[in-house]
Amino acid sequence: MKIRYIGSAPFPLRLLIWLAVLVLVGALVYYFALQGASEELDQKQKEEVSLKAEVTDKQARAASLSALKEQQTEIEESISQLLRQLPDETEVPGLLVDISQEGLGAGLEIELLELQAERTTEYYVELPINIKVVGDYNKFGNFVDGVARLPRIVTIQDIKVDKRERGRNDSSTELVMQAVAKTYRSLPTE
Repeated sequence: MKIRYIGSAPFPLRLLIWLAVLVLVGALVYYFALQGASEELDQKQKEEVSLKAEVTDKQARAASLSALKEQQTEIEESISQLLRQLPDETEVPGLLVDISQEGLGAGLEIELLELQAERTTEYYVELPINIKVVGDYNKFGNFVDGVARLPRIVTIQDIKVDKRERGRNDSSTELVMQAVAKTYRSLPTE
């Protein structure tokens, strides 16, 4: 049968041909028009999943924002309190007097209390003070305890305790403690 005579073909054959043409046109429309849209839909669905995860993450971060702000406030208060414990340049002579009073209060004889050159670090300035005192172990302990209780941050380092003879007429020995007390001050703000 020739294509010219399809109109005179029996109805079931014409119906079959029309169905075949419709399926072919539908397949072509799907392939050319809907296939791109289907790929775009898949891409948008993946993007939706990613955005939902991002929204969930940001919601969790937003929910913890108030707690983080409270922590930030607490940290700023702690830093402020610590900075108040660091003396500025005008308080250093007062600190020397405080250390001297702690030594005398502990019953020590102070032979040396000497401020050394400052050492600047990234966050603070370190002020070493050479100390030489005479006494006994209990007095040394009381002195170090008293210095630790000062309202400023002071550390005692490089402690050396030696014996020495008292003098020509006295054959007894005494203990001498040499140490470096370090205090810190904040860097000048600009």
